Amino acid sequence: TTGAVYLELAKVYFHKKELAEAINYQKKGFQVFAELESADPRYLANIAVTLSEWCEKAEDFNEALVSLRKAEHIYESAFGVMDKKTCKIKRNISLLLLKTSKYDEALEELMEVENLERSLYGDKSIQVGKTYKIIGTLYIISNKPEEARNALLRSLRIFEARGQHKLIKEVMGKLKMLGSSVVIGGSNRDEISHHEDSQEEEIQ
Repeated sequence: TTGAVYLELAKVYFHKKELAEAINYQKKGFQVFAELESADPRYLANIAVTLSEWCEKAEDFNEALVSLRKAEHIYESAFGVMDKKTCKIKRNISLLLLKTSKYDEALEELMEVENLERSLYGDKSIQVGKTYKIIGTLYIISNKPEEARNALLRSLRIFEARGQHKLIKEVMGKLKMLGSSVVIGGSNRDEISHHEDSQEEEIQ
């Protein structure tokens, strides 16, 4: 089909490191399959997610977010909000918002992710602990120390119960930062958000 040809061309250009052309053909492929009533929602959502990743690589963060929102809509329409795939997409969206310094939007998205993860995985799951850790980081960036401490302590309790030593160390470092009453600003904000994104990019 035409859509499949577009997607194959997109892969070719991506491997040739010609991102602009790869993104162009990926968009065309997505459009073709989106117009097919018989299109598998998982397949269609994966096209959108790949497009988002490529746009992010090209530092077109607005387009990356648009594509992730499309994937989110596809999953919600096909499987509902209370679905692990939907939850993962929402988590991806929150991390992209964090990366682009849209902290209020990221926090709002993460609050929804937290509620979903608690229902899907349980209150003491690693997923919930990681989300509390990101929320704590966002509160640090926003200079809300009490809220940050509460979120980080929640994540710490989960990680301690799960024996997650690396994550425990990371949370302790953030709590120590709060204890030193450091005012987060300028480059420190960038450093924290970049670190958090790199630590959490493996979506559970």
